[in-house]
Amino acid sequence: HNSFKAMESQFHHQQDALRKEKAEKAKLVQNLRHQEEERRRAADALTQALCDKEEEVRQRRQALQELQALEHRCEQYEEDLRGMSKDKIDASVKNQRLEDRLDKLQRELAATESAQKDESQKMEVEFAKYRRESQTQAAHVEEMKLAVEQARARAQAEAEHRREREVAIQNELDKSTASLQSAK
Repeated sequence: HNSFKAMESQFHHQQDALRKEKAEKAKLVQNLRHQEEERRRAADALTQALCDKEEEVRQRRQALQELQALEHRCEQYEEDLRGMSKDKIDASVKNQRLEDRLDKLQRELAATESAQKDESQKMEVEFAKYRRESQTQAAHVEEMKLAVEQARARAQAEAEHRREREVAIQNELDKSTASLQSAK
């Protein structure tokens, strides 16, 4: 009996030990999962940080290129300015020549304008003369129209008068014929 109890007790011990081992294993697995998750998160964060850093480097590189381009432009401007100060002397000589030429052109223009004014005055006189002539002609045409109208009116009146006389004569003839008829 004692030996059975001892076996039973041993069995219970083993069961407890197994349960403990199982629980420990489960805990270990959970810890491992948790660590894996944390590792993954850390890796993601690292990847993101790396991407951000690359973007920052790219932007800096671009800014640097822009700065270099700007420096190059500044150098060109300086060169241009040096060239311009040299050209300024030539330009002032050219300017003087241009001003002389402009004066000459203005004098020519004034002469041309004066000639044009004379010409336009002549044309105005001609035009006034032509206008007078055309007005006279228009008045003459109006007179002729009026004369034609009057002649037409006279002709119509005469035709009317002739028609009336013809009717009167016809009436007289009819009367005479009727008298002759009744006399028979």
